[in-house]
Amino acid sequence: MERKLYEQNRLDTTSLACLIEPQNLGAGVTNSIWLGVQHYDKFMFVIMGGDCANIGDTLDAHVEQATTTGGAGGKDITGKAITQVTSTATDQNMIWYIHVYIDELDVDAYYDSVRLVLDVSANDTWYIAAFCLREQRVVEEAPVTSVTEIIG
Repeated sequence: MERKLYEQNRLDTTSLACLIEPQNLGAGVTNSIWLGVQHYDKFMFVIMGGDCANIGDTLDAHVEQATTTGGAGGKDITGKAITQVTSTATDQNMIWYIHVYIDELDVDAYYDSVRLVLDVSANDTWYIAAFCLREQRVVEEAPVTSVTEIIG
């Protein structure tokens, strides 16, 4: 009988999704599209903030989950939000990352879609762009000749 090991920790399928094209976001909530992540192990939202029109205004960002890419049952993912940013001269031109692993979703209730929600405070315009990197685990057989037997 031929014995093989499985290389399970290699992440070599990365997918990029542009969620919010670079633009001046006015006051209010801007939602990205819903992304299906059922075939991915982890993903990272990258938020790039440029110039802010009014010093003292705020930016909030968090990640939501849903059971479909249509947003059914949408709810927040606990702990997946940036600390509210109040614009000052030094808060402009910054980058924020939100990392999420698939097991942080409510997978037992079939939540497998995510989106990014940005909220810019009243009387403000903030130059923002956002995208998502998704990584998929690839399990492939790797022939091994130095192992006598694998029990598993």
